[in-house]
Amino acid sequence: EDEDEDDGIPVLTLGMISQLQLDKFYLEDLDGIVEINIDNATFHDALLTETSIVLVEGKYRGGVLYAEKLISPTAEVRAQTDAAFAGINFFGGNFQEEKKEVLAEAEKDDDGMFVILSDVWLDRTEVFSKLRTLLEGYSSMDPQPIAYIFMGNFTSQPHGSATTRILQESFNKLADLIGELQVTSRFVFVPGPLDPGSPSVLPRHSLPLTVTRRFKNRVPHAIFTTNPCRIRFGAQEMVVYREDLASKLRRNCLLSPSGEKSSNPDSIDYHISKTLIDQGTLSPLALHTQPVIWAHAQSLNLYPVPDILILGDKGGSFNINYNGCVCINPGSFFISDFGFSCYYPSRQRRKLDMEAGDRSMEHQEENDEEEDIEPVEMCSVP
Repeated sequence: EDEDEDDGIPVLTLGMISQLQLDKFYLEDLDGIVEINIDNATFHDALLTETSIVLVEGKYRGGVLYAEKLISPTAEVRAQTDAAFAGINFFGGNFQEEKKEVLAEAEKDDDGMFVILSDVWLDRTEVFSKLRTLLEGYSSMDPQPIAYIFMGNFTSQPHGSATTRILQESFNKLADLIGELQVTSRFVFVPGPLDPGSPSVLPRHSLPLTVTRRFKNRVPHAIFTTNPCRIRFGAQEMVVYREDLASKLRRNCLLSPSGEKSSNPDSIDYHISKTLIDQGTLSPLALHTQPVIWAHAQSLNLYPVPDILILGDKGGSFNINYNGCVCINPGSFFISDFGFSCYYPSRQRRKLDMEAGDRSMEHQEENDEEEDIEPVEMCSVP
């Protein structure tokens, strides 16, 4: 007993990390709160920020929990969620869960795709030139893309007195281009953190009507949505979020990852994806760091895990499959040498069926040929 008192009491507990005093961290749950020391703790393959839910292994002595290892609890697999809450629509919108299997089967016969771009600086001549090349190429396809998802920022400079006029002129020019090329695809516009329309709180409002009214009249199949937003195609659920998460999470990271993946300089992509999905939110940050409109906080939830998570981050592009969720970052369109991403829902559905072992003998050979076809392509405009 004396040895236990000297070394401390072994503890394994789950709670939320908070900072209630300067340079002091606490672990809290619904029943209580305890000071926690993380100076000598290891944390693997995620980014530990204030308000993170963590599993802590350590020793408790002198009223303080000395953490030795912290683990980000893995998100619940979507199939388990669906089995536990069958028939419940967490995602939102008018959707009948009983039609999910029929829609999932219909997805396989739709060869359409989503074209995804971020930081579409409409005030730059070079960007418009590349957009013309991109739209010319895809408008000649049969079928044309299901939708173009354009994420902000839509100007290369922060919001200023002339931004509204510049955006009006830029969107009018884009409407001319869409009409000229007879593009029939839908257009989804997601505002960026520096676009006009709302302060730096989440969720962000869509671009103001003073900017979009004429464009919407000329391009009726365009949707100006909030940031983040949700898209349902068939039975697949997509979450779109434009935010420079890499820099924000790094800046507010309490403990750097120390796992094997951390030796890879590209592992930040994996850490971001794991952090968001495991924590079940698009904003795993304290409210004083990232304010949230509490009445709409549910729009940031990632539970159940969506099929597709599209992140618009000005960092490098990536395509990661984590815990059944396809995480896509097309990168900044201008900065990344006009890079973008294409997502094929039909390929993803066939891939999911093969992973689940949903094969018949007569289709096995056909599926084997498709096995290497990935649902996401990382592209660039020549």
